Amino acid sequence: TYGAEQDRHLDIPGEDLANVISGRKFVGWYNGLPANKNLNINLNVEEAVILGQGNVAVDIARMLLTPIDELR
Repeated sequence: TYGAEQDRHLDIPGEDLANVISGRKFVGWYNGLPANKNLNINLNVEEAVILGQGNVAVDIARMLLTPIDELR
């Protein structure tokens, strides 16, 4: 197996705000995993912040740059 089994919390202010989503959950959402397919993700934003430097961060950036209609 591979990948994260659970979210990693950074204990930083704002971490629990709406639309702050772990990479694991975001990837699960765009892959349609049952546990994550109903996440309420607001894609109507101008800016996003991605904390990370690996392949998952790049995949998330690529998905966020994809037109919204293609993501639905």
